[in-house]
Amino acid sequence: MKEADPNPPKAVGRARLPVLFGAMVAVVAAIVALLSQLQKDREAWVRHTLEVQTAIGELGNSVYRVEALERGYLITGADNYVRFYNRERVNLPAQLAELGALTADNAQEKAAVVALRAAVQRKLAELDGAIALRRAGAADAALASVKEGPSWDRQVDVARIMDQMRVIEGRLLAQRTREAKWLNLALLFSVALAGLLTMGFAGLWVEQARKAGRELQTAYQELSATNAELVSQMASRAAAENQVRQMQKMEAVGQLTGGIAHDFNNMLAVVIGNLNLIQRRLAKGDPKIGGFVESALEGATAPPP
Repeated sequence: MKEADPNPPKAVGRARLPVLFGAMVAVVAAIVALLSQLQKDREAWVRHTLEVQTAIGELGNSVYRVEALERGYLITGADNYVRFYNRERVNLPAQLAELGALTADNAQEKAAVVALRAAVQRKLAELDGAIALRRAGAADAALASVKEGPSWDRQVDVARIMDQMRVIEGRLLAQRTREAKWLNLALLFSVALAGLLTMGFAGLWVEQARKAGRELQTAYQELSATNAELVSQMASRAAAENQVRQMQKMEAVGQLTGGIAHDFNNMLAVVIGNLNLIQRRLAKGDPKIGGFVESALEGATAPPP
């Protein structure tokens, strides 16, 4: 008869389920960590795009303020306009440098920043020239340079380049926002999946623990029964050994008694034999029986061998 398999395939499969669930939880946790990092990167790029848009807006406002201050000075001749003009004009190179650093990762915008820097420099040169004419007393020539020169075209160039950059950043913002949204959804799904797997793993672990506890209790009961049987067998064996010892004692007593009886019979045989001889001699009238009496006494009093 074929012996039963102590570890049938189904039992082995159930025992491996917690390990499988644990591996799945570890994989999903790794995916969650990866998605979380990707989401952080996308959010960082979204913030970066917003920073670029803010920098473009601040640069455009500075250019417009510089031109407005230049126009105010040309019209009024008040030195306050020049003072504020110079203050705003000093900030433009730093703003252009900041915008260049923010867009250094994008080749298209990097080229746009180069073109924007050249357009702003041309516009500043024009504004500086008009202010110089006005300060020299040539107010009409200064106004004419604004009305008849390429001032508007240069302003349009600056605005056009910044609008192009806004369009690029708008597309990037939309793309990165979509990517961040999808990554967020994927992250939420992965977290939910990890939670379900963790609950499943915990349930299986609890079930396996309960099963192991039941098996341990059964094994303990079987061991207790075996131990009780062994104790009973030991008691029976002790009783049997005690009986054997009693029998051995009885046998020794019997042997001793038999030996004594044998020796006693030997002594009696000597005594009886001599008495019989005495009896026959007396019947014949033979008075010489002393030797037989002595032999009988020696047989009766002789120590056992």
